[in-house]
Amino acid sequence: MLPKKIKFYKMNGLGNEFVIIDNLNLDHEIDAKLIKRLSKKSTGPGCDQLISIDNAYENRIKIRVWNQDASEAEVCGNASRCVAKLFFEKEDHEIIEISTGKSKHICKKMANNQIIINMGQPSTSWKSIPTNYSSEDVLKFDYNFGIKELVGQHLPSLVNIGNPHIIFWLDNVDKISYQKLGPLIENHDIFPEKINVNFAQIIDPNQIGLIVWERGAGLTKACGSGASAVAYAGYKLNMVNSNVDIKLPGGILNVSIDEENYVYKSGPAELEYIEYYTGKNINEE
Repeated sequence: MLPKKIKFYKMNGLGNEFVIIDNLNLDHEIDAKLIKRLSKKSTGPGCDQLISIDNAYENRIKIRVWNQDASEAEVCGNASRCVAKLFFEKEDHEIIEISTGKSKHICKKMANNQIIINMGQPSTSWKSIPTNYSSEDVLKFDYNFGIKELVGQHLPSLVNIGNPHIIFWLDNVDKISYQKLGPLIENHDIFPEKINVNFAQIIDPNQIGLIVWERGAGLTKACGSGASAVAYAGYKLNMVNSNVDIKLPGGILNVSIDEENYVYKSGPAELEYIEYYTGKNINEE
């Protein structure tokens, strides 16, 4: 049975849409039916991911993230930025720590509505991606997917930055069938936990064009973890500098990598509105 009324925040990070529920009192049981209803614009506010704020102590926040298909995501960089914005506006903290599963994002408020996040240190071990195709160098992942459109392209890269990503390096991101290739790669047998699919184009050493097919959500206007994974792989492959702008359909995220391989991502977060969901439609209190 759906709860009678749920207060939610509709937010976005560069068009990556979120419905965020304050569940600090554990009033709401988050099940697949509720996730799917809230995620669809025909039955709710619509979003790419549903976020539940489950715990908050001083500046330490614990959240859970679900995709449109009700699968749970390990992390979401843009969601962390949006949740951090809510708490920065409520309380005077210099930094806010957002925990999702085993990952922690350290968030700091900047000028002009920007928030910078320490996304942590990525992993490039084939076991940690995970993939069941062993490879000594997953930044140059030499696997034949048997897909005609990918023949002759550069070798893709695999990166885990709290969640798994594959990056296809293309000469022109506008000449690829995202809707076709996205789900084929996401659900490929060599990725037992599925994977986020990134289509990247090096514009110059300071810019990368990017389109992301997110695992469990499909095409989105922006993906923070995807931008971070792409910047990291591009830097390690000597294709871009350690500070790079990632150009997504929703706008630009800046990503930098320090000497210890920590990845920092900055961008805006926007609160669109606060409303109440009754199970049938959206109602003001």
